Amino acid sequence: MIDDSAKTCWFFIDDSNTWIEAPPAAAVGNVRVPKLTDGYRNPRPLIDIGQLVKRLSKDRSRGPVSLYGSRPSPNDSVWDAFERSRINLYIFDRNDKTAEKEINTTMTTNIIKAATRLDATAEYNAEVKKQKANTIFVIVTSDGDMMPSINEVLKVGIHVEIWALKSGMAPAYKQLRARHPALLSLRFLDSEAEIFDLTN
Repeated sequence: MIDDSAKTCWFFIDDSNTWIEAPPAAAVGNVRVPKLTDGYRNPRPLIDIGQLVKRLSKDRSRGPVSLYGSRPSPNDSVWDAFERSRINLYIFDRNDKTAEKEINTTMTTNIIKAATRLDATAEYNAEVKKQKANTIFVIVTSDGDMMPSINEVLKVGIHVEIWALKSGMAPAYKQLRARHPALLSLRFLDSEAEIFDLTN
């Protein structure tokens, strides 16, 4: 059995989707997530991305981290910090009606490209073959639109963890797990209380 420290997590984080799902879950409150008193009025995302990556990595190595979301305001220090933390940012204009579609399209494309490149190189490179076996795609989203790309990752034998709030996990992912029980894990952000930033 391979030690967790030998594994590497590649992160694909749908920030817009996390923001949409987090306020309702925090407003309702449960054993793990403190209840908000102002519900939807909190203007900032309720997920601390730095803590998210740290907590979800656990004892495993951190690979590339890609964050997808809407364009921040010019003085948004949070996004500046992301860039300094070697996070690949894919941002789209907030007022664009097609922003959500662009985010989904870009994220799905990047997931497939990363998996295809890793799989193709592993065919003729023993070191990359070992790397592929130890790689886990950690995908933070509850959006069912990601399922086709995740299915492609599973087809080439790469492990995938999908993280979402329990209330927002797309039912389609449960069906996908039934087809790939050895490669696909479904995890819930609700159990990771440290990632919720309720100080704003």
